[in-house]
Amino acid sequence: MSNILDKTDRSQQLGPGRTVKSKRIANKWTTPGRTGVVQMIPKQDLNIDGKYQKEKLSKNTMEKIAREWDWSKFGVILVVRRPDGSLWVYDGGHRVRAAFFREDINELPCLVFDSDDIASEAAAFIGVNKVRTNICPIDTHRALLDAGDLVASAVEQITQDNGYTIGRHEGYFKIRFITELYKAVRINRQCAASAFKICAEMASGEKIPSNTFKGLHYLARVLPSEHNVFQKKYLQRLTKVGVEGCEMAITNYSKALSVCASKRVCGEALLNIINKGLHNRLSLPSDR
Repeated sequence: MSNILDKTDRSQQLGPGRTVKSKRIANKWTTPGRTGVVQMIPKQDLNIDGKYQKEKLSKNTMEKIAREWDWSKFGVILVVRRPDGSLWVYDGGHRVRAAFFREDINELPCLVFDSDDIASEAAAFIGVNKVRTNICPIDTHRALLDAGDLVASAVEQITQDNGYTIGRHEGYFKIRFITELYKAVRINRQCAASAFKICAEMASGEKIPSNTFKGLHYLARVLPSEHNVFQKKYLQRLTKVGVEGCEMAITNYSKALSVCASKRVCGEALLNIINKGLHNRLSLPSDR
């Protein structure tokens, strides 16, 4: 049996004058924070906060974990202890739920950290799940809100100001294209707010297509001020075809070009609607 772990100390580096310095200090690495404590905790004592985690999971998924339970593959549940002493899971919710399908499992191994507030708890949830691809953007958004993230707060404000809410399922006055909203706010919050407002007015509570929003946001950013896309004379042309017409125009245009619906392509498709019949046609900058 061969041990492939290289145990050479790599924590030091050479500084000026060939002095030896700590890499951690020299490069201003983050402090690791407080260590957690491993404890066996009764499953009945554990809680999951629905504000930033999935409220419902597939029963088949939970039953599969329960059916194939193996302690050697289980690992530990990551838990925070709130100031009131209650215990809240921020990683391992599937496994905790699966434990309730088995009467022979009453305690679970947990790594418990003390939490000062829900913001630090939500930040821990985000950190653990940052490298995972299966985390729902809605859950991340909720956690970011609790952590006091400024972009998340802006996204929430923009949707609420127009009567919409962010949810897992699209419906009347509900939206799901959370990732596109985050991108837009990071690039230009004011343009994002204006674009969403126009989309909301055209949709009147119905579904807001993400490509229409993306195209409007792009036009608002790149067109010169004298040709602001939010001028009434231009908006009337978009309103006339509605969000469904706008989305269809984007789909047809991208198919005709055999390209994906990038922000530029979405903007060009909407500009085609605006320019139809105009003598002084609007045009986009040549750079992409």
